[in-house]
Order: sequence, then structure tokens, then C-alpha cells
Amino acid sequence: MTIHPTAVIDPKAEIDGEVDIGPYVVIEGPVKIKRGTYVMAHAYLTGWTEIGADNEIHPGAMLGNAPQDKAYKGAETYLKIGDRNIFREHIQVHRGTVAGSSTVVGDDNFLMANPMSDTTASSVIKSSSPTARSWAAMWKWETMSLFPAIASSISSSASVITR
Repeated sequence: MTIHPTAVIDPKAEIDGEVDIGPYVVIEGPVKIKRGTYVMAHAYLTGWTEIGADNEIHPGAMLGNAPQDKAYKGAETYLKIGDRNIFREHIQVHRGTVAGSSTVVGDDNFLMANPMSDTTASSVIKSSSPTARSWAAMWKWETMSLFPAIASSISSSASVITR
């Protein structure tokens, strides 16, 4: 494990010995990170967040913060991230909204700078300004781009491409 000397890591965090942490990273709270994950400069990881193996977290990413939802009342909620995901610069992925709920990012996703919360995703490519909110489900190999919005209790089917 390589931890840059400028990184700030909460003693409550559980970090595998094979994780690399870059400069000015902040890990706050009971964050758990599994082997092979690389956290790059200026990333902020917080809350009840579990990060699987072999993820890339790029500069400025924010994972596990409180959801951007007025319904959130401070309850313990979770962010659960699978394996082999890439979180590009300044992506925000927030915890669930309702007590005990989770935002779940499965395996093999490539996520770029757009907020997500209360969303389940696997093998998704998400870019530009789509917004997935409030119990949306995105399925394998789905691509969201440009300005579509998925809101409030909507499920998308497999292999949908929106533009």
C-alpha cells in the first residue's frame, strides 16, 4: 500500500494493504476499500461507503457524501461499489436517501462527472449531463449521454441508448 504523506485518512477507515492513495486525498468516516483500488489526488471518500477491488478513482471524485435530496434527514445510508469501476474526474456518487437505503454501483462501470444517488448500475457508461435519481435502475451495457433524465421510480431495460 502506498499512501501519499499529504493524504488524510480517518482512523475508522478500513483500507486493504494493496490500495494506493494519492496526494491530498481525504478519507473520512468508516470507508472500506478493497485491494487493487487506486485513489488519485484530491478525491474525497466519506460516509458508510464500501469500495470493491480494482477500482480507479480519479482526481476530484467525491464518493459517499450525503445525498442531494431534500428528503434526506441525516439517517445512516450507504454507498456500495463493486469491482473494476472507473470514476472519472469530479464524479459525485452519493449514499441512499432513506434510512438503511443504498446507492449501489455494481461491477465494470465507467462513470463521468454527473451526480448519482439511489441508483443501481452495472456495466453502464454515463456521460455529459444525464441525471439518474430516486430509485432508477440502469441495466447492463446501458449508455446515457447528452441530456436525458431518469427520474422517480423508472426502470430502464437492457441495452437502451438515450441521446
